[in-house]
Amino acid sequence: APPAAAVLLAPVPNPFNPAVTVAFEIARTQNVRLTVHDVRGHLVARLAEGPYAPGRHEVTWRGTEDGGSPAPSGVYLVRLVGDDVLQTRRVTLVR
Repeated sequence: APPAAAVLLAPVPNPFNPAVTVAFEIARTQNVRLTVHDVRGHLVARLAEGPYAPGRHEVTWRGTEDGGSPAPSGVYLVRLVGDDVLQTRRVTLVR
């Protein structure tokens, strides 16, 4: 059953190379945005954006920036924003 509120689950594996799976669960249909930021807050990649139905959803980040170039090793913040959620999880990319 979906959770009572939206939740961003722990990314796996973490640390990762070459890819990490990011899952989130939502209780009702809503617009969500899933993004990756560097530790300074700059946008690195957009993983998902738009309406999602209730339930569990998974997205894979392959450690690339929006333009397709490889992101450097380091700590990144995965951010889920929706109608009833604003949550962030850390992931570490090891090249």
